[in-house]
Amino acid sequence: MWIYVNLISTNTLTFDRKIFGGDFDFLVGTEARKEERRSVSATGSNCPNDDIREVGFVAVTSRVGTTSRDKQTLLSYFGRAGYVYDKRYAINYTYRKDGSSNFGKDVKWGTFSSVGAAWTASNESFWPKNKVIDFLKFKVSYGNNGNSRFNSSYASGIYKYDADYSYGGNSGTTMTRGVNDGLKWETTKMLNTGIDFRLFERFNIAAEYYRNVTHDMIDN
Repeated sequence: MWIYVNLISTNTLTFDRKIFGGDFDFLVGTEARKEERRSVSATGSNCPNDDIREVGFVAVTSRVGTTSRDKQTLLSYFGRAGYVYDKRYAINYTYRKDGSSNFGKDVKWGTFSSVGAAWTASNESFWPKNKVIDFLKFKVSYGNNGNSRFNSSYASGIYKYDADYSYGGNSGTTMTRGVNDGLKWETTKMLNTGIDFRLFERFNIAAEYYRNVTHDMIDN
């Protein structure tokens, strides 16, 4: 049996206005998330007959039960600002700060940001009106993001209860993965450039180049 609970609370505030002949927009927000997974399972062998295959009818010595639990919380602060002038020049900037319970106690927070710009050359006055290429835009962006999607016990340690390690008639526990207080955000730096254009007022074509470099990669 699986039980999965995912609680999310998101709050945002937006603002937009015409400034210096262009369109300016601004957004700030917070997000809180809590995820919890629980599982219970049981198996048995040597059933009394082929018609009764319920674990409850199997001898106690032939039953095996397992449980697991995984819990993580995430708190984020984020913002975005953008400006488009005369439908020709565009720039945007994003920023976020994320804190995750998955990481070591001193490195739970990560800071991530990106900046991008675009130029729609076909909206310039010098661009000739034609049906061959009636839309042309150049764009570039650079930034970084983080990854926290892995087992929440990697930093705090993973313990296993097993009858093979019993003491005084009680099941014992062993550590299968040690505590790692230095486990921090996996970060990927990304560069992306590209060109969008339209041919013969019908075919939309995009060509892009990107380069991603990941630091502090977490092995799942």
